[in-house]
Amino acid sequence: MIVLCDGMQRSASTWAFNVVLKLIGQSYPGAAIYSGYQENLGESLQTLQPAYEHLIIKGHTLDPCACFLARVGAIKSVYTHRDPYDAIFSC
Repeated sequence: MIVLCDGMQRSASTWAFNVVLKLIGQSYPGAAIYSGYQENLGESLQTLQPAYEHLIIKGHTLDPCACFLARVGAIKSVYTHRDPYDAIFSC
């Protein structure tokens, strides 16, 4: 399974990423899980080893590959949003 955790900056995307990582880890004990920060999903998929059963990717932008895979339902996507004023104040 590929899960993309993306969203605007300062919108709790890291929190969502950590929750997804914990849920996948508990749902599939012993599974090989890759987790990391990537802005270009297409390049990441080309370089990652096929040994991983689940990919949990965090980022803030969607490249064309991520958009296509989300549209056809090949990946799960968690998008976080926050009121822009709150996000600016949080910085």
